[in-house]
Amino acid sequence: MLTKLSILGFYLRFFPFVLFPGLRTAIYVTIGITAASGISFAFTIIFQCTPISFFWSGFDDPVPAGSCIDINIYAWTVASFNFALDLWLLVLPMPELLKLSLPRRKKVVVCLMFAVGSLYGCHFLFPSAFSP
Repeated sequence: MLTKLSILGFYLRFFPFVLFPGLRTAIYVTIGITAASGISFAFTIIFQCTPISFFWSGFDDPVPAGSCIDINIYAWTVASFNFALDLWLLVLPMPELLKLSLPRRKKVVVCLMFAVGSLYGCHFLFPSAFSP
């Protein structure tokens, strides 16, 4: 979450409000979504069992007196949401970068510099291709 927020902070410094008002609004909305999702995911993992003490004592009792969420579903949900947010962070500045008054070659180079982060996302899609 903090990495995403730091990238969004970089976008805020890189794209001034006077020149990019729509993009800045989208960045602020994305900051809100990122912070809210991080907080909600943290609270979900803290309160994953009812009662909370069931997490560490639930398997000691012969008759369980509580329940927990399905951690696999939770992990897949968090992973897919974070992947979608990562893609959004990659795509967010591209329309404004393409509007810059630069030669086509320089536009491509600038967009590729911003898109280098997509390699990080590819690691999660194809983990065996990137491991030794």
